[in-house]
Amino acid sequence: MQIRKSKKVSSDSSKADRFLNFLISFLTLAVLVGMGLLLHISFVVAQTPETQNSVVADPMVDAQEMVVQSESIPMEGAPLVFGLSNGLELFSLENIDRSSQSLNAVLKDLGNFPRHVHNALERARPDTSVSWVWQIFALTLFAVTLGFVVELFADKLFARRLLRFYRGMPESRAEKIGFLFSRSLVQVAAIFLHVIVTFGLILVISGNTESVRHAALIFASFYFFFRLLMVFTRNFLAVGNEHHRVVPLDDDVARSFLNAIILCGGVAFFLLAFGRWMSHLSLNANAQRILDLQSGLFLAVSAALICYIFRRPIGGWFSGEYASTERRRVWRRLFSQNWHLGALAYFLVAWLVFAHRLLLGLSYDSLLLLAPIMAIFASVLLYGILLLVIDKWLLPPINIDKLQDAFVEEIVQVEEQAGHSYNPEEVNAEARALAAEKEAARRPYRQLLDHGARLVTLMFGLAVIVEAWGINLFKQDGLFGNLVEVALIVFFGYMAYQAVHITIQRQIEISESDKSGQAKMGRLATLLPILRNFLLVSIVVLSGMVALSEIGVNIGPLFAGAGVVGLAVGFGAQTLIKDIFSGAFFLLDDAFRTGEYIYVTNNVEGTVERISIRSMQLRQSDGLLNTVPFGNLSFVKNSSRDWTMMKLAFRVTYDTDVDRMRELISLLGDKLLEDPELGPKFLEPLQSQGITALEDSAMIVRVKFTTRPGDQYVLRKAVFAGIREIFNREGITFAHREVKVRIDEGAAGGQTFSDSQKKAVGGAVLPVVEEDDQNGSPKA
Repeated sequence: MQIRKSKKVSSDSSKADRFLNFLISFLTLAVLVGMGLLLHISFVVAQTPETQNSVVADPMVDAQEMVVQSESIPMEGAPLVFGLSNGLELFSLENIDRSSQSLNAVLKDLGNFPRHVHNALERARPDTSVSWVWQIFALTLFAVTLGFVVELFADKLFARRLLRFYRGMPESRAEKIGFLFSRSLVQVAAIFLHVIVTFGLILVISGNTESVRHAALIFASFYFFFRLLMVFTRNFLAVGNEHHRVVPLDDDVARSFLNAIILCGGVAFFLLAFGRWMSHLSLNANAQRILDLQSGLFLAVSAALICYIFRRPIGGWFSGEYASTERRRVWRRLFSQNWHLGALAYFLVAWLVFAHRLLLGLSYDSLLLLAPIMAIFASVLLYGILLLVIDKWLLPPINIDKLQDAFVEEIVQVEEQAGHSYNPEEVNAEARALAAEKEAARRPYRQLLDHGARLVTLMFGLAVIVEAWGINLFKQDGLFGNLVEVALIVFFGYMAYQAVHITIQRQIEISESDKSGQAKMGRLATLLPILRNFLLVSIVVLSGMVALSEIGVNIGPLFAGAGVVGLAVGFGAQTLIKDIFSGAFFLLDDAFRTGEYIYVTNNVEGTVERISIRSMQLRQSDGLLNTVPFGNLSFVKNSSRDWTMMKLAFRVTYDTDVDRMRELISLLGDKLLEDPELGPKFLEPLQSQGITALEDSAMIVRVKFTTRPGDQYVLRKAVFAGIREIFNREGITFAHREVKVRIDEGAAGGQTFSDSQKKAVGGAVLPVVEEDDQNGSPKA
């Protein structure tokens, strides 16, 4: 098997990136200019008053309908601020009564709606024999059709030049988003040409017929707004480009979602365009309110129905149902199950406020109902840009195959320089593991950036909705302006908190798993949790202080009070301070680390499980957990550092050949060193120390070996088992402990003792002898 070589990477991707950057800059400027021109033509020109010559009076038209009938309301032109004083004033009993009276008048005049529309059309009818309404639709249809042909040609031309860089299956999220952005920009550019051609044809063909021109421009403008909505929705759902879809939706659900938006959006934009046209024609006030109420009601009902029908697919997206590896939290699951209730409540409240202001004759706008749609549009656009920035510039994913090739070349070069042979499959596997490990180290930070992008997008979407309600979030001296600044401070503090936590937690995991640099890693595992807690507390305190300062709280007295409290605590908590400083010096001296077995004051011993700022916890072998303050430590004995020597003693009879016994122990040591499992545990081999003591019935023989802390107990079992096996094979006998008791029968008055009595006397003496033997045993 050959080692895989680096493949020649095509330059299409880099060309696509450069071309995409240029196209984004150029088309963004062009679209902004075009949208400004479109708004100017459709809303400024459409509101130009008709000339007197273009209006032909009809004797059937009531002269009163030439004037918009509306009562003078004291709150005329009041800003749309929902909440606090203005909101309470808007929904006062007096205004509610006015709104009810206006609604009754509208309902009574509902039967006259066709006559009001007919009269408005007759007033604006130009002097021509052809029905001018059909002339409007014919002109609009003709101009839009020719413009659509130009759009198709431009779309194919731009798509063929740009999208050829995105052929094939996308391999990363950045490629998917880049394709969708490029496709959207191509379609927006084609629509922009469509706008120019359509508006140009309308202006040229309509001539001096102002009424026809204005009406055609209004309907064409709303048609193009509808087309932009379709471009956004189609590319967001990636209908027809399933492999580039970023949102976790099934293809059937995405198509159904798109069809629902096309149907509801088309009807809604037509109603809005018709209402704007009638407003331009000075329709009767009650009839105009009927149109506006109808348009607003359709917007609210259609949006609510879409939210309810697609509540489960969208809820699954919110909860991460389609991502099996993602941990779903309780609050997220609850939100995904009930989010549509909040959406339904919003559209209900928004329509009620919209209708209430409309009936009062105040300034009103469909923006309240369109705000969620605008927020979704802007948030998705922002989220896509942020993800593209993360994947392209901030923290791009590593190409595993390319990095694997680099590691393969490096490993092969090292092996060849050392003169070693290598297995290509093993080299590829090792290189693949190294590349995957490097990418895994970057993944938590990329997930943090993605999480931050979602938070920014959420805050931006909420800001769009709040601004639609007339609340100025960026007013420096206002309450909401301060809340925005506090939210930004909390956001950056949260991101810093998570970044520090991820970095130190990863180092702790590395220190716990790395056995090669055990000393360094063990000390890191001890100090890093304390450093992490200190940094996290510092971030929280500083963020809280800055947030309090932004909302107007004077934090100077807080610092002064903290100093006084610190001084009082210093006098009243001397023991606590002693514990903290003692622990700091013990840690600086590297006296112990997490996981080591130590002996401390008052015969307390155990494995260090946890180290805090003032104490540590030791787990004994029987499971008891001791919490020891640092201030109580006078010394520390550490049995887990560097190496340990184990000395083992056993008894043999006096007829044992000592030289032969030493040879056998040496052979046993060589055998244990050759063992694949036990051999690496020895730092120094098993050695015989010879005869270390002589007793009445036995010779005391001692052996020793050196190993790493923690391995001595495993090796002790193996050494004892090996010695017993060799001695049994070679006929060497272990000496049994004997106790000889001499009884002076003369002092006993000639009394004789039975065997059971002699055993009882020996048993009574044995504990004393064993105690003397332990106390008087020689040390090696």
